[in-house]
Amino acid sequence: MRVFVALDLKEEDRLKLEEKFEPLRVECAGIRLTALQNLHVTVRFIGEIEEKLLKPLILELSGLAEFHQQYRLHLAGLTGLPSVSHARVLAVEVNNEEVRYLAAKIEKIVCGMGFAPEQRNFRAHLTLARIKNRLSVAGLCRGRFDLDVSAKPVLFESRLHPQGPEYIKILGDR
Repeated sequence: MRVFVALDLKEEDRLKLEEKFEPLRVECAGIRLTALQNLHVTVRFIGEIEEKLLKPLILELSGLAEFHQQYRLHLAGLTGLPSVSHARVLAVEVNNEEVRYLAAKIEKIVCGMGFAPEQRNFRAHLTLARIKNRLSVAGLCRGRFDLDVSAKPVLFESRLHPQGPEYIKILGDR
């Protein structure tokens, strides 16, 4: 099974984001907005995990005080990933030291369990949309906005389907 740790948004915050970004669905051909129920901030994608490692992972995460707290996130701008000029993903940037600290703690746990360390620097973001063919999103990213949301850590299983991913909560409040 494929698993990841994420900050799961409150329902009312998801609705705020949907209202703000629904016009993109009409304005931008080739962009597929993330399903409302799937909006989250990935903290650590772990990937495939054997069933025998799932319970130890749950125990480790459950023992982490930071896994049980609510996080206030300030969403302050759009970006394209891997770059604004050749984006495959349209994302909202999340700049929060507490989230970086949580990510570092989780990284230590998963590496201690034998998973490969993350090769990229941690960059907290919320994926708003996937882009079929790489394109420049510089025009979209010029506008700034301010939105505060609340989220709690969750361990999800990710099931991939042709119509899009399905995320199933394994641990945490949703």
